[in-house]
Amino acid sequence: MKKINLEQAKKLLAELDVEIEEIRKSDWNRVNNGSEFSSIEVDNGKFVSESFEEEDCKLNKNYHMNNNYCTNKNKLQRIADEFNLKLAMEKFADENNEGKFDWKDDDEKKWHLTIDTELSKPDVDYATIFKETFQVYFTTREIAEKAEEIFGKEILRIYGGA
Repeated sequence: MKKINLEQAKKLLAELDVEIEEIRKSDWNRVNNGSEFSSIEVDNGKFVSESFEEEDCKLNKNYHMNNNYCTNKNKLQRIADEFNLKLAMEKFADENNEGKFDWKDDDEKKWHLTIDTELSKPDVDYATIFKETFQVYFTTREIAEKAEEIFGKEILRIYGGA
């Protein structure tokens, strides 16, 4: 096999009318062997971000292929915290909601928590027919307000106020 340098390869590809597409660098790209990456793991029943050293092995390839591979440990810990909060809020909703939602009924209010970015505080709002992804809904305003009391500080810690 003949070896060529990068400039020769670029010239050859240009002659073939082929462009090299640059891969955008992000926190989600694989790193070189010996470099550190993080994944979300379970520790004592909670999701946490753990750091590992990259080795070109099947496990690390699977982490990457399944979007559980990030070079920014803080970002991944925030996502792990979101998972933990989501589970706690889903449990609270299941234990407190009264009945089921009818998403085709645009008069029925489906209550949820949000952040008032002007006041930097959690707030209660509702949807009628637009169902947001990763959102937890409550059947009454009172249940949503109780959830705000319980989870408000954690929501602000994870998402910030503004």
